[in-house]
Amino acid sequence: MMVTQIWLTLLPLLLFLIVCTFIHQTHGIQCYECNSFEQEACDSMAPNALRPITCAPGAESCLKLKQGAPFRADPIMNKTSKTRILRACNLVPLAEFGEGCIERVGTQKVSLTYCVCTGEMCNPAPPQSRPRFDLISSLVSAFLLVGYHF
Repeated sequence: MMVTQIWLTLLPLLLFLIVCTFIHQTHGIQCYECNSFEQEACDSMAPNALRPITCAPGAESCLKLKQGAPFRADPIMNKTSKTRILRACNLVPLAEFGEGCIERVGTQKVSLTYCVCTGEMCNPAPPQSRPRFDLISSLVSAFLLVGYHF
């Protein structure tokens, strides 16, 4: 009888945690989207300089691309740079690339750093370890189930 009362007490909490886990997966992820050649704020990621966008369905992650090269000067915009930063939604499935950064160096002093991260608005900087709500809620649920089962 006591176990039934515990289950009835915990059932709303468990349902809430399960729903919260799936809510994150049904809404589009939010990422910053910009190009430092067109927007200087994209390079420095000054607080409140850019607003995140909601990515298209299917985007599971955000990306940050850093290109280093001797770019030609643009006479129209009257600027030149050796580095460009692009931030965007990543439509490449995570299974094909994974999370993290890849650095490549090519000929003619060209370098490329491609970083992929999961999580809301995670592309202002290289990815860092962050706790995920769905993982934490699953662990709490498992702990509660095991703890009250015995």
